[in-house]
Amino acid sequence: MRYVPGIHADGAVVITPAGKKAFTQTITLGGQVMIAGDALPMLIDNDPYQYRVCLYAELELGKQWKRVERK
Repeated sequence: MRYVPGIHADGAVVITPAGKKAFTQTITLGGQVMIAGDALPMLIDNDPYQYRVCLYAELELGKQWKRVERK
């Protein structure tokens, strides 16, 4: 194991529908970028790269239940 300096950036946009009765709670779209000072091997069969890029989408579904307070 060795230390390799680099930089990592992550950004996302979260979209929340306006209605409280919407079944879709949030939609998240984002990406990550990692740049290293040296090529990093990740898998045996793949060539080592100095950068990694990842894009992702997240969808949260569900219903918000009304909270009942007990006395």
